[in-house]
Amino acid sequence: MLWNAADCDGDGVTNGQEVTDGTDPLDDCSYLTASISETVTSTSDCDGDGVPNNVEATDGTDKTLVLSYWQVQVYPANVLS
Repeated sequence: MLWNAADCDGDGVTNGQEVTDGTDPLDDCSYLTASISETVTSTSDCDGDGVPNNVEATDGTDKTLVLSYWQVQVYPANVLS
């Protein structure tokens, strides 16, 4: 069935797998991390750290853990020389 293979909420888990896992295929913050098999397209911020889920997936950080994100340090040019 086409619906089972789709990912309606964009969390990276197919609808069919979400039903199997007991998570909500229409809630992009309801999933099991181990079941992610698709590209995460959700722009929600499930952990509230200010970084959208799709960016956390690309960065390899945990979109369910508020303290998991990349932080860029900017230094004046003369500090690094």
